[in-house]
Amino acid sequence: MARVQGKDINYEVAKIWMERCLIEEKSFFWGVEKVFSYENLKRLENGFVQNGIPGRGDDSALGKLEEQFKNLPKECLMALCDLYGFLSIFNSKSKRETILENLAKAAAIKNLKIPKEHDFCKILNGIGGSGFLIQQKKYWATTPLIVCLLHLKKNKGEITADNIKKYFRYTQDSPETPEDTKSLLGGVMNITLHLLFPDTFERVAIHGHKINIAQAFQSKINQDNIPDDIDEKLLLIRQYLEKDKGMKFTDFFQEEVRKLWYKEKGKKKKKDVDSDDDIDIDDADVSDSNEILFKKIENALTRRGQVILYGPPGTGKTYIALQYIKNRIAADFDSNDDNKKQDRKNTSDNIKKVNIIAVANHQKWDWLKYDPGHIEDWDGRLGCGNPSKVVTGSLVFGYRTKDIKGKKAEGIFALGEVKENLSTPVNGKRKTKIKTLCILKNPVSLQEISRKIEEEGVVELKKTLQGTYFILTEEQANCILGLVVERNPDLPDNILDLFSRNVSDGFINQNTENSDRDYYEFVSFHPSYTFEDFVEGLRPVETKNGNGVTFKPTAGPLKRMCERAIKEDNKKFYLLIDEINRAHTPRVLGPMISMIEKDKRISVRNGNENEHAIRMHLPTARNYSAEVDPEWLDGFGIPENIHIIGTMNTADRSTMTLDVAIRRRFAFIPFLPDSDVFEEYGENGDIIESCKQILDGFNKYFKKESQYERQLGHGVFMCNDGKLPDTYQELCDLISTEILPLIQDVFWENPLILKTIIRNKNCWIDMEAQPFIRNTAIEAPGINVEFVAKEQIEKLMKSLAENE
Repeated sequence: MARVQGKDINYEVAKIWMERCLIEEKSFFWGVEKVFSYENLKRLENGFVQNGIPGRGDDSALGKLEEQFKNLPKECLMALCDLYGFLSIFNSKSKRETILENLAKAAAIKNLKIPKEHDFCKILNGIGGSGFLIQQKKYWATTPLIVCLLHLKKNKGEITADNIKKYFRYTQDSPETPEDTKSLLGGVMNITLHLLFPDTFERVAIHGHKINIAQAFQSKINQDNIPDDIDEKLLLIRQYLEKDKGMKFTDFFQEEVRKLWYKEKGKKKKKDVDSDDDIDIDDADVSDSNEILFKKIENALTRRGQVILYGPPGTGKTYIALQYIKNRIAADFDSNDDNKKQDRKNTSDNIKKVNIIAVANHQKWDWLKYDPGHIEDWDGRLGCGNPSKVVTGSLVFGYRTKDIKGKKAEGIFALGEVKENLSTPVNGKRKTKIKTLCILKNPVSLQEISRKIEEEGVVELKKTLQGTYFILTEEQANCILGLVVERNPDLPDNILDLFSRNVSDGFINQNTENSDRDYYEFVSFHPSYTFEDFVEGLRPVETKNGNGVTFKPTAGPLKRMCERAIKEDNKKFYLLIDEINRAHTPRVLGPMISMIEKDKRISVRNGNENEHAIRMHLPTARNYSAEVDPEWLDGFGIPENIHIIGTMNTADRSTMTLDVAIRRRFAFIPFLPDSDVFEEYGENGDIIESCKQILDGFNKYFKKESQYERQLGHGVFMCNDGKLPDTYQELCDLISTEILPLIQDVFWENPLILKTIIRNKNCWIDMEAQPFIRNTAIEAPGINVEFVAKEQIEKLMKSLAENE
């Protein structure tokens, strides 16, 4: 039996819901006839499911409901509340008081009240976790259930488990079902099946968990007749655990069973779970939520090649963009395609060596102390680059800095080779065995190296080599090796051959475990940013004799990314432009505005150029040669495997100020404030609710004044650890030092705007003085600081409510 012990009231109420709503077609809460008729469900689908109203009305969940239901009969709102109430029977993540309050607010849109004596109000707690998506989406989580019931009514199907599953699948396959609705379907179907048929279906809401359970135990059940249906598999697994293994089995989430199938994702859990009341939400659930946004970005990039994420500050634009890029880069490498996996294996097997600068810790030892052939154990602080790339066989330029006879001498003094690199740190330090191959008779100074790489337009070395290992690019290694050979013509042939061969082999094509930073660049636009910064410009470089300067073409982030992309046309590359509207964007892009269009991109796969591709010679093209820039002799172009993502803060500048030509070439995805996300980033339910009301209260005023683009984002309430404040005092401090000054800055032309927004004279905001808060909870001896802070927050919420 799959029903959870001690939850009889939950299953009793779910049975009442099924009889009243699905069989009698009455309202669950109000008993009104025909609420669940086909006609009413069809109206609900048209007005709610198909009417997402993006960017209109109040951006909170309640505000959207008000907009969606203003032209629908109250029977539609009754059905929505009934459906939300049904799903809430399962939910143990939210307090019952919060659920009832949410229902009351929704019902009030049509002047309805939830009956206090209703059976639903007798439920003290839920059955299990409903999953991140359903927790986040609230009312929208009812949408797959609405469409499923609509199909059920249309086909006059009986209320059976098979029919429920059948019509949920119709919902999944229907082209009319919105993508957001489909993303919620698995969890809603699992909750519905468990509540309506608790003796047959497990209390597992997240479909990924069901898959993990099946995979973990499938080998234990009869292999001759394994069913395709996941729930039938779980039933056989339950029988195996109860009978064959002799376990006192109650639930797949009891500790001794859970540890056999639950896959830890590295996320720190809020608490251990050994009860039936809570199910932890792992990273897979969070990524499922982000995947909705990721899918929108993916579709936009597929269509256009570039997209702008826009919205008020603090709505997570840059965060989501970075998460999307890293997720897609990882997916590109972790593809299930066998050919790609083989490519990775071949690359990993054949190209392992890198070239590094190794900085001697002269307080312990010195390169000059050891003869060729000596092997030394290295440890110490790690420099830039991933230390795991320093593998056995990597070649070493030995760097030192020390006074010799009163003179400071620094630079490359030796050549060496990594004989062994331990990937597991020892006592917190990574040990590496390096063999000295030779001591240079004529060391190469750091000043010589810096001057040489500047002359050749190579990426600059770190000015201060503080650390132990520094991985060199191919160009840097070639440059340093050239200087070493030039200064030491009698270098032994075997060492010269070894270094020349390893450098020329292009070690920079490291194995695919490399950092994802090889496949994306981040740039932030600002008012003085130019085309020369972004694409390519001339930069002054000191001449060889040091008596003057010359100018060399220097690639900007766009050209650098294009150079990488054209060499690996089977990989995707990303350019993230933060604050894209803060620069003079048409001037920064220049002729690139035409070249970024999808059909104008260059393609060199299989040696074939796209017939519509645009190439043009940049202003610095006269400096090109086959040695300096061989890829662009026919003109510069944008490869088709580059994706451009911009973020734009609407409070800084409206989207309407962007050049029309730019707007036509970019897709735009809005990011709006969402107070519902607070439930996932806070521990204290009362503080979560306070943050919701304060954010929605301020934003209601902004929207009332037609200042949609200047709303507060939910991110402004997050502390450094990405969480909401833990105490009322912390929330008071955050409001006084960050949120209210931000509002005053937005309305800089009217510094007393808070007087209009907050009308409660007892509120602790001081309109006339600086700072904006007279916080009596601070430095007030003999009082309960937390109590006073809570009282202040309550006054602020009351003031915001009065302003409505």
